[in-house]
Amino acid sequence: MRRVCLGLGALLSVSVAVSACEYVWEDETPQLKRSGAPQGRPEPQRIAKPKPVTPPDVRPTLAPGEEVSGMQKIPEGGKKLDLTALRESGELILASNIPGLGDFNNVVDEFENTLSKSDGTNPFIVSFTFKTPRKLKGVKVLSTYSDYKWAFSSKDGKRFVTDVIIDGQWSTIAFKEPIVCSTCQVEVLRVVRDNFVHLNEIEFYE
Repeated sequence: MRRVCLGLGALLSVSVAVSACEYVWEDETPQLKRSGAPQGRPEPQRIAKPKPVTPPDVRPTLAPGEEVSGMQKIPEGGKKLDLTALRESGELILASNIPGLGDFNNVVDEFENTLSKSDGTNPFIVSFTFKTPRKLKGVKVLSTYSDYKWAFSSKDGKRFVTDVIIDGQWSTIAFKEPIVCSTCQVEVLRVVRDNFVHLNEIEFYE
């Protein structure tokens, strides 16, 4: 910084009164960077980013149908079909909504302690196609490791849906009138915890 003093004559020629001495800066003072907003301007509003919304844990459901009790009895004289023999002879074709799941024979092998487990698909659907149509009087289902509901539907549009069945308990639907079935399906819904359906057995009666 260099100090400069003006003489009295110079002061008299100045129309605006100034001090007798001024300070002249040889080098401009570096401007400091300000972390906030420029002086005299309002601080911008900070908008919080919305938190991601976690979808609720919605349980899968069965498509609607005629609601029936799942604790009925097979009519007198009802005969259980040998689904394993029908399958082995080519009279019955099994399919599922879970490609490549594995051996469906566990579902029709007449052993309660064997099962087919879904890959997390819920409901687990098994379809039955008979080469020769069958006149069914009723259907029985067994599922374990969770309370469950199930549905039976036939190609002609008839559909029945049960109430909730206790884990590991057999459930039965008996038809008021026999259903002639060429293609039909059974859907089993796990109703608690995860969606891995454990389907032990399906039985048809004619």
